[in-house]
Amino acid sequence: MRRLATLLLALATHAYKDPDGFVVAGYLPEWRYEGAHWESLATHLTHLIFFSAEPKPDGTITGLDRLPRPELLKEARKAADDNDLKLLVCFGGNGRSSGFAAMTGSDKSRKKFVENLAKLLEKKKLDGVDYNWEYPGHSFQTGYSEARISREWRGLKLLLEETRRALPNAVISVAYYPDGRQENLLAAASENADVNHYHAMAYDQHGEHHSTFGFAERVVENALSSNLDPSKCTLGLPFYGRHADGRWETYEDLLKRGAAYHTDLDSVAPARDGETGGWAFNSPSAIVAKTKLARRRLGGVMVWEAGQDCRLGETRHRTSREVHVRTCGNDDDSLLVAVARGRAESSSGEL
Repeated sequence: MRRLATLLLALATHAYKDPDGFVVAGYLPEWRYEGAHWESLATHLTHLIFFSAEPKPDGTITGLDRLPRPELLKEARKAADDNDLKLLVCFGGNGRSSGFAAMTGSDKSRKKFVENLAKLLEKKKLDGVDYNWEYPGHSFQTGYSEARISREWRGLKLLLEETRRALPNAVISVAYYPDGRQENLLAAASENADVNHYHAMAYDQHGEHHSTFGFAERVVENALSSNLDPSKCTLGLPFYGRHADGRWETYEDLLKRGAAYHTDLDSVAPARDGETGGWAFNSPSAIVAKTKLARRRLGGVMVWEAGQDCRLGETRHRTSREVHVRTCGNDDDSLLVAVARGRAESSSGEL
């Protein structure tokens, strides 16, 4: 117990570094950059993924204005170098994946895209790429199409292999929907590409609770029963709540309403004035439990998205006059700290 207490005491300033290389990957979209506290992100994450650019059908890249402006990227790079953090650029995501099918379906376009990617990583001093194609072979309107599965997963396979050949030392990760089918499709598509990480988007389920502990257990079992290497799989953690009507709200905002102090694993925040129902979210207790689950059976966790956590430190950028205040009442409010707690407690044997 003394060892655990010592570990937990250190979490506020120096997150626990897992000796087994446990991954804590966090996405950060462009609307979070100005208020990002780079040092605390670099301290608690192992991989920070800038969300997101897009591939165009001809292999050119669009959305590069969604990367941090040069001054912020320089701050992020310094924090990364000081804390052994990898910086990645994401391509795709919901609403940003439309160019993948045509680009990956053309040898010429894929070649051009990979060349552009290599130049981008070198110019921006980034460590790798995350592919977030939502979803090859699948339509949100009609579901899976066997013809599209054959064509689009082959395109993704070629993209991954060509990316690895062009960038032998880069980090390559792929996000996927953990429905029990994509796991094996992804395993087949990446078998010759030496993909580093597979990020399971374990949230946004229908019903009162969108990301239950029970669902997390099923996601883990799907990964373990597939052909994926479980040591490369991560369990997605939502840093937001979702209402039954589909709206979402950041954990930071839920915290302001006093809704984050639940100790159960499947919490629902009280409804606001004029609302019915509540906001399903993962409390710090749930994040600790899910991290322990991933620590036992997979290779890490993934956060969507790190900017939705409360801010652990005041942010003042040298190139602007904006001040972004600390919003965590105490360190235990932070979900990133909860992840670190789960890692530390797992290492101490308290599973």
